[in-house]
Amino acid sequence: MDGVHSGCGWSFWTRFFGGEVSSGGEVSSGGGVTSGGGVTSGGGVTSGGGVTSEGGVTSEGGVTSEGGVTSEGGVTSGGGVTSGGGMTSEGGVTSEGGVTSGGGVTSEGRVTSEGGVTSGGGVTSGGGVTSEGGVTSGGGVTSEGGVTSGGGVTSGGGVTSGGGVTSGGGGHQRAG
Repeated sequence: MDGVHSGCGWSFWTRFFGGEVSSGGEVSSGGGVTSGGGVTSGGGVTSGGGVTSEGGVTSEGGVTSEGGVTSEGGVTSGGGVTSGGGMTSEGGVTSEGGVTSGGGVTSEGRVTSEGGVTSGGGVTSGGGVTSEGGVTSGGGVTSEGGVTSGGGVTSGGGVTSGGGVTSGGGGHQRAG
């Protein structure tokens, strides 16, 4: 009797459930991996609720595009990234509500942001001034491989620290 009962029970389980066991209720799509409620797309990896696109990596809510990397809400170039509610278009970079060219608001390559004015395709934000395609922002934005620290601004590979402003790897620009 016991043997018959056990046999029927096992047959019923395997017939209707296929013998497979699932747990956690998590769902993945397209080979992406998420952690802590993040969202992935195209195989990217997120952590702590960030959002990635086309293989980018974000951390603590940052946003990346086309392989760029951001951290703690920072901004990276190369594909168009915004921070603090800004708008980007076709690879431009803005911060803190600024507007970039390529579908934004431009005039002969000039871009204004929060009252700042630049020329020669530069971008300003929060009163800073750059030239020759540089990007400034009150929070630290780099352009063309530059490195900034503590709110500094670089352009064309220059390096600044502690709020300085550089352009084209050398010289200084007067704050606007």
